[in-house]
Amino acid sequence: MVLVARAVVAGTRYSAILIIVVFGLLMGYLMVATGVTQPGLADFPMLGMVAQATIVALTASFFVGGQELRKIFGKIPFEPDESVRYATEQALLGTGRTQLVFIARAFFLLLGMDALMRLLLGSARHPTLGQYYPLIAYMGLVVAVILIDNKAAIANKRSYLGKGITEMTGLLGVLLLGALLAIPPPEGPPS
Repeated sequence: MVLVARAVVAGTRYSAILIIVVFGLLMGYLMVATGVTQPGLADFPMLGMVAQATIVALTASFFVGGQELRKIFGKIPFEPDESVRYATEQALLGTGRTQLVFIARAFFLLLGMDALMRLLLGSARHPTLGQYYPLIAYMGLVVAVILIDNKAAIANKRSYLGKGITEMTGLLGVLLLGALLAIPPPEGPPS
């Protein structure tokens, strides 16, 4: 869906986020209307898990957009990130090779973090998918760490990987803290 949205807005100043939302809603509507699945994707637990993880990515995109607006309207200077020089060739319409790798990494990271959070919080396990949470978490996080575009120029690969692991650890901490704040405390014995 991300790649389709990037292709649709290629060469324009429009954001791919709106296209993702519109196309995603349309796809969900068509899946339910044609009888492929029920609302909530109960028939496709892995697809439902990916959809829930994607909501996190969309939320993060809105925060990043807000930061960009703050920089533009607040005239806040910023230093460009020189740690990675992207490969310039296009892999797909509107998406460069390094950007494609970043999108794939984000997918595996979100999937791995979602499965890890489900394991750590002991949330209700899906009857068929729940037994695979450890494998999904492991594969998602390992692939997210090792997937690097071999044509991109990375200034310091050790530092780059270290920052990635630090960010993943920080993300896990924020998610756990958020879950602890959101989960109501158990009720004690009646007085």
